[in-house]
Amino acid sequence: MVRLIFKNTLRLSFALLICHCVNGQQVTQFTHFVANAAFYNPAIVGGQDCMLIKSGHRNQWVGFEGAPKSTFLSVSSSLKSPNSFNNSTHVGVGGYFQNETHGSFKKTTFNASYAYSFLITQKLSLAFGAYLGVQQLAIDAGTINLFQSNDPIINGTQKILLIPDAGAGLFIKNKDWYVGYSLKNMIMNNWENLIESNQSKLQIHHFLMAGKRFYGEKINLIPNVLFKYSNNSIPSADINLNMEFAKVVNFGISWRNMDALSTLFRINILNRFHIYYAYDITTSKIQLSSNNTHEFIIGFKSCPGQNKNNPICPLFY
Repeated sequence: MVRLIFKNTLRLSFALLICHCVNGQQVTQFTHFVANAAFYNPAIVGGQDCMLIKSGHRNQWVGFEGAPKSTFLSVSSSLKSPNSFNNSTHVGVGGYFQNETHGSFKKTTFNASYAYSFLITQKLSLAFGAYLGVQQLAIDAGTINLFQSNDPIINGTQKILLIPDAGAGLFIKNKDWYVGYSLKNMIMNNWENLIESNQSKLQIHHFLMAGKRFYGEKINLIPNVLFKYSNNSIPSADINLNMEFAKVVNFGISWRNMDALSTLFRINILNRFHIYYAYDITTSKIQLSSNNTHEFIIGFKSCPGQNKNNPICPLFY
């Protein structure tokens, strides 16, 4: 009986894991998706004549036991310097590491990205990108409370599964706007060896991201959207509006359908360090247990030879 209860609890927990974003998404969500755009689309890496290093942490549904937590580190750079939009082609490379916990489950991801960009007009460029990597999935049975503390099934649930990971994307940009489309989880791995269920399978996720900068005398407005979809899930949309002051400080608001309203903040320090913060107010039924999420990202950017007064694509602000 205890064994049956444990198995059913484990399967229920896993179901929550693969749909923890309320809409059935198996991919981590970020409110500051512009700041972590390389996570969604590998074609973005190397899009500036810069070396970028970013790290962030998202603590979702604070106070909710077993709620998702994510930490990431990313590095990207251009191998061929695109000092202006007049250069014809360049190559970008990047690396991404992420650690996630969801209750008793843990997922660690590492991938390497490659992007190739070329001009299609004098001021418009097109990039194609792909990434390859691995995902390590694990169950921490020690965090599960059982009626029988020495239940022998515990030994059978301390498992680690290593699976390949791949994705691809394309990205179009100029100095005022951008559009990108990408796929994640292109290798639809089955997790049967982890939780004894042949129904647990990764789904391909589709992402469409776009944004534009509208110039004002003192304040620029930058709307951004991110649409997300996977098979058998409800489509999700993140829509935000940022107000940019002198290219130094940004304030904004964001909305995620059926999930949250958010406030956004970013500050640019000496055009080298960038600090991002987002605060989500939960609007779904989860607000009965937790009504807030914190997200913090810090970035370092080194752009030798780049004119800081030149306008850049709003994705890279």
